[in-house]
Amino acid sequence: MFYIYSFDQFYITHGEMVIKRINKKGRIDWEYYGADIFVSPDDDNNLIFEKDKIIVKDFEENVYYLDFNGNPLKSIKTNK
Repeated sequence: MFYIYSFDQFYITHGEMVIKRINKKGRIDWEYYGADIFVSPDDDNNLIFEKDKIIVKDFEENVYYLDFNGNPLKSIKTNK
C-alpha cells in the first residue's frame, strides 16, 4: 500500500493493484482494480480527489474516474 487518505466517514487506500474505500469500523466498502498497476512511470500524482470523484492513472497511463461509492464514471484508455 502506498497511501491512506482519511475522510470524515471513511478512508481511501492507494495500493499498487487496488484502490479501496474502508469505513471507520475497518470494513472494506469497495475495491477497484484497473488494467495495470496504479503507479505512474513519470512519477506524477496518479491519484487525485475532486469534490465528487476520484481520478486515478495506471502505469500504462489509462485514466479512471470513480465516484466515492466505487462506481466507475468513465475511463480513458491509451494505446500503449
